[in-house]
Amino acid sequence: MSNDYQRIKQQYDHLQGDSTGLFSELIRASKETGMDEVLAYLEGCVIEKRLAWLKTNFGDVEKGKGSLEDGYRWFFEKYLKHLTENI
Repeated sequence: MSNDYQRIKQQYDHLQGDSTGLFSELIRASKETGMDEVLAYLEGCVIEKRLAWLKTNFGDVEKGKGSLEDGYRWFFEKYLKHLTENI
C-alpha cells in the first residue's frame, strides 16, 4: 500500500464534517501520483467503508417481497439514518 493511499485513508477515516484536510491531501498526492490514481485511492476508501457497514448491518434487512422498493427502503431507513446520526 502506498504512503499516499495510507494518508488519504487516514484523512477519510477521520472525517467529521470538514473535508478540508482530505481535499488538501488529495491535491498534494495528485501532484506526485496523478489525479486518476489519487481518485482511485479515494474510491477504494469509500467502497471499503460502505462494505464494512453493509457486512455489519446486512442481518438487519427485513424480509420483504425482495423487491427493489424493499432494498431502497432498507437503504434509506438504515444507512442514511446512520449517516445523519454520525454528523
